[in-house]
Amino acid sequence: MKLCHYLFTALNFEPSCISPCCDVRRAGVPSFPFSGEALDLERYFRSVFAFFMELQNDSTPCEGCPELRTTLAPLPENYTIGLKISSISVNHHRFFCNCRCVYCDLWHPKQAAASPRPYAILPTLQQLAASRVLSAHPSISWGGGEPTILDEFEQTGVWALENGFHQYVHTNALRYSPAVARILSRGEGMVNVSLDSHDAASYRKIKGVDGWGAVMETLKAYVAASGAGQGVELKYIIFDSTNNLRDIQHFFALCQSLGVTRVLYSLNFCEINANAISEKTLYAGAFFRQMAKKCGMTANPFYLTANLMEQLDEFEKRLGE
Repeated sequence: MKLCHYLFTALNFEPSCISPCCDVRRAGVPSFPFSGEALDLERYFRSVFAFFMELQNDSTPCEGCPELRTTLAPLPENYTIGLKISSISVNHHRFFCNCRCVYCDLWHPKQAAASPRPYAILPTLQQLAASRVLSAHPSISWGGGEPTILDEFEQTGVWALENGFHQYVHTNALRYSPAVARILSRGEGMVNVSLDSHDAASYRKIKGVDGWGAVMETLKAYVAASGAGQGVELKYIIFDSTNNLRDIQHFFALCQSLGVTRVLYSLNFCEINANAISEKTLYAGAFFRQMAKKCGMTANPFYLTANLMEQLDEFEKRLGE
């Protein structure tokens, strides 16, 4: 039997549909048309279950995705699964951002112009909460795009906080959010800021806007709100424009000065998809991990495949020689 646990435990909101996951690996996950207002949960469940049955074929969508697991157990007769959503991803604003990162093309004016304006997500979250399909302690991951520029973000973030949701906010921190600070101060969530730089000049080069000062002020406020910085993660995407080892050293010095103890590392998805990861980048990734250990920080990978992790392991061994 083939099964991906996201099918029946996760909901991902996109600009014009919902699906079980963000499909970062482009495996071809099922999608269900949606543009706001009431969500037909029964119809959505039927479409997901039909996809689950399709997965049992020899040639299936999602083949190669590490989340798709195969067990030796046969599919029981009259097999049924019910929705019990524990994870919600909000990406309906995917093309709306106030940053201009060089490794991302979603913010380009043509992309945003072709995408519908983000629909209101709060009514749908309230419907889900009232429908009893949520687990006891569900989570919301705010992706994007940039969630803090949504008109309803503050209201929705506070509503989710008061209704038992754990929230993980992916933000560029250009805009300070009282709701995020409140979430952090209550210990009911985390914030992930993809900084990818170490000073104003490198920030302008990679992020495409003059926002270093604003981001630093926001980060200081979030670290203070979270208490010892435990709720704040800084991400560093390693690619040809950021793989200078001295820049990585400066990044860790900045983390220490801010009181941040958690970092994420990733690679450029464009380079990954083009199979164009350079040895210098892999070496820098291994160096990044070693710097985290040296500084006593927690370093976690962000959407890296097992193959890439093995390559980073090998390069880290070379560093130790």
